Amino acid sequence: MRVAALSGILMSAAAAQVGLPELQLSDVELKNINAYAGMIRADLRKERRAIIGDSIGLAPALKDKFWAVYDRYEKDVQAVWDLRLANTKKYADHHDRMTDALADEMAKTFLKNEARLNELRSRYYAEFKAAVGPGLAARFLHVEGVLARVTELQMLAVVPLVP
Repeated sequence: MRVAALSGILMSAAAAQVGLPELQLSDVELKNINAYAGMIRADLRKERRAIIGDSIGLAPALKDKFWAVYDRYEKDVQAVWDLRLANTKKYADHHDRMTDALADEMAKTFLKNEARLNELRSRYYAEFKAAVGPGLAARFLHVEGVLARVTELQMLAVVPLVP
């Protein structure tokens, strides 16, 4: 049920993002973006475990094995999300005076971060598969993907497009 609600949020946020005109943000709004991005991440982190647990339907015998792998995954993925948030904040702080060099640097940082995230997901998929089987491991990747996209849309919905 929570995944369905998140899917609805994802669709609504995407529709809203497409229809938004280019935003001109003040210094106060840029500061608010930074605070808002932090709140988004904090709220979703609180719910993430419950959403994942509800969505993948772990048998009691598999819970300890799954959560042991998940705890390591969460720690490693958090480092990637921290870099992503820092890059998003950097963009929000500089969007109105973006240079080609800065845009290039930020794009490369984004691509490296995406590659790191995919490497982690691949590595941990193998660990989840060994711990709980391929079906539940794949279901976890699906739910994790939805949650990641919701987080991305929430963060990006408040940041204007590259000029």
